[in-house]
Amino acid sequence: MSQSGLSSLIGNARTLLPERLEDGSMPFVCSCWATDPPGIDDLIALFGDRYDTSESELRKLDWFCPGRRPRKTGTPWPLDSEVPWGAQKDGESASDYRIRRAEWAAAQPDRGYCDE
Repeated sequence: MSQSGLSSLIGNARTLLPERLEDGSMPFVCSCWATDPPGIDDLIALFGDRYDTSESELRKLDWFCPGRRPRKTGTPWPLDSEVPWGAQKDGESASDYRIRRAEWAAAQPDRGYCDE
């Protein structure tokens, strides 16, 4: 895996990545697409069919950010370890677990812009 191989992917702080790349650097994915990546028409068609939604509705998601600079995100982590935000606890609802993961992601340090 290389950073150039991650360049067309997007994610958030909950996107787990290998601890280090082959060159020793910390990997990242961008927070959104400032321009349409290759294959976006296929992705839009897939999500549109699967979730019965229109292209314009999909483009309103945080995946797309025309006019803004995407930020570096993702969490380099030993992929054979438990996720850093912890497993869903006994008795914890799916909604509460999503909230806990989102709070964890929001607390992660800023990693700068993808074009830096």
